[in-house]
Parts: sequence; structure tokens; C-alpha cells
Amino acid sequence: GASPDAPADHETRETMQFAPDRKSAEGRWFWGDYKEFGFNVKLTRASAEPTVAAIWPYALKSGSKGATLKLIGDAFPASLKPSDIDLGKGVTVSKVVSASPTEAVLMVDVAADAAVGAHDVGLGGSVLAAGLPVYKKVDYLKVTPETAIARLGGSEKHTPGYQQFDAIGYDTGIDGKPYTTDDVALGPIDVTWSMQEMPTVYYDDDVNYVGKLSQTALFTPAIDGPNPERKWGRNNYGEVWVVATAKAEKDALGRPLTAKSFMVVTVPAYKRWDQPEVAK
Repeated sequence: GASPDAPADHETRETMQFAPDRKSAEGRWFWGDYKEFGFNVKLTRASAEPTVAAIWPYALKSGSKGATLKLIGDAFPASLKPSDIDLGKGVTVSKVVSASPTEAVLMVDVAADAAVGAHDVGLGGSVLAAGLPVYKKVDYLKVTPETAIARLGGSEKHTPGYQQFDAIGYDTGIDGKPYTTDDVALGPIDVTWSMQEMPTVYYDDDVNYVGKLSQTALFTPAIDGPNPERKWGRNNYGEVWVVATAKAEKDALGRPLTAKSFMVVTVPAYKRWDQPEVAK
């Protein structure tokens, strides 16, 4: 079984804000001793009308023919037709493969000149705003979070402060320039993960001591306390780059796209200013 400080062993908590009409709520579900795990949540009250909550896959490439797209939601009509669904200019539904009240599987064609950007997804009176990104190619990557803090741990009193990373692909959008407001986020990209030394101190070799990074981008910090293998027996803290290298996507010179995040691995939070009775 999992050890007492494994990520899945922590109690889940939530912080939600409800709309005045009580038809929806948004917030975050999270867990971990340092609240480092979690995801953003949007809840929509079920009704007699169709509701589109999400799609899969996250994005479609221009020029795609016969692409599979899933709509996930509630109260979808049993007699769903291609004409019932609006995916924006240049994106057409050629066939409804299957439909149930909570899921519709579609066959979709994307025109070569379809507008690059986040298209609304419409079904009946329900609209998933900016729910379907359409792109020409993956122009660059970002590793999120772009800066991160993890905490050493492993003792009974000081559990580890993990860190989870993602590599997100981007299309540069209509202006063709990276890091501008019209860039289109395309969701996670298949990459390999590694760590590189951040040379703030010569020959300290932080990358060898701070912890391990898995190929699912979960960083597990090393145990806290003096390490006799390090110079001066110092603790396992340090600073490193977390690097994502794309498996398929290339730049203009044919090199794999890469991106990195700066991570500080520091000591446990020995003192916490918290009121558990308020946080629960």
C-alpha cells in the first residue's frame, strides 16, 4: 500500500463560489500537506435543457478530416443531429456516431482555413464558451507552473511537499508572434521530462540531491536533514530547471520543442500559521 505521505493518502478539500442564482459554482478541489495537488472545478446544475460541460480531445488541428470529438454533459437529446451542434466557422459535424444523455461522439471536419482560436461549442441553448481550440501547429511549449517550490520531507513530522508539472502546447495565433494575447493554449503535449542544474553555486550538484522527477512530471523531493554525501554535509535543498522536450513537435530548424520551469527545493515548513477550524 501507499506510504503515509503518498499524494493519494491526503484528505481532499474544496473551496467553491456559487453564482447568485445557484445554477453554477466554480472553485478548486485540492489535497496534500502543502495543498500542492488539485484541479479547478466548474459545476453546473442539471436541468431539462442540454448542458455541454466539456469536450475531448482538447483541441483540433485545421485541415483535419473525420476527427473524433466527444461532447460531455447532461440532457443531450436522443435524436441528436449534426445540425443541432455549432462548433464555429470552419468546423462542421459530418456525423453523430453515438449519443446518450451524458455523452455524444461526433465525426468532425475542420477546414484548412478555419479560424485559429478558441471556438464556442453550442448545443441547443447551451454554449461552452471558448471550449474548442483550433490550431495550425504547435509553435512552442510552456511548462506549468513556470516557477515552483517543493519542500524536502519524509519524517513523521515533516511530509514532502510534492510538485506536479505539465507541458502545454501553444499556437502563436493570428499575429504569428509567441507570448501574445492571441496565442492559443492546446492542452498537454507528449514530452520527456528531465532536470538540469541551475548554477547558482558552483559544483553543488543540486540536481543529484534534491529529489526525483518521474516521466509523468511528478517531482518527489528527497528526505530532509543533513546529507553526509554533500559538501559540508548540507541539506538536500537546491535550485534546478525542470525541462520538457517534445517527442514529436519540432521548431523551424527541426529540433524538438523544449521548455523549462525554475524550481526551488527548500526545507519543510517548520512553522505554519493556520487555523484548521477555519480552513476545513
